[in-house]
Amino acid sequence: MRIKLRISCILICLLLINISFAQKAKSSFPYTRQVQNQLSQKNIEIQQNDIEDLYIERQYFDKKTNVTHVYIGQRFKGIKINNAISSLALRDEKEVYFGNAFITNIASKVNLFTPTIILLPSSMLR
Repeated sequence: MRIKLRISCILICLLLINISFAQKAKSSFPYTRQVQNQLSQKNIEIQQNDIEDLYIERQYFDKKTNVTHVYIGQRFKGIKINNAISSLALRDEKEVYFGNAFITNIASKVNLFTPTIILLPSSMLR
C-alpha cells in the first residue's frame, strides 16, 4: 500500500512539473514588449492571436554597431507561417529598427477546421 502511495505521489509531482514547464515555455518569448511597442507605433492593426506564438528564427549581436539583430517568426496554433519573419534591432535594449512582415488577422485566412481533399486531374499526374 505504501509503495502505491509513493508511486502516486511521484507521478502527481511529475505531472505538476510538466504542466509548469509547458506554461513557462508558452510565454517565454523575450521580445513581446518591444514587438507590441513597434506595432502600435506604426499603427499596425494586428490581433492578439496573430502574435501570441512568436519565436526567434535567429539572433546575433554586431560588435561594430553594438546592435542585437533578432529575426522573429510567426506561428499560428503551432504552425509556422511562411515568409512571416519580422526583424527587430536593439541597442541597449531599446528598439532602433523594426521591419514588420507579420500576417494580420490570420484566423480569417486559414482553414483549421474543415479538412479538404484536392483531386488532381489524371493528366497532371503523368
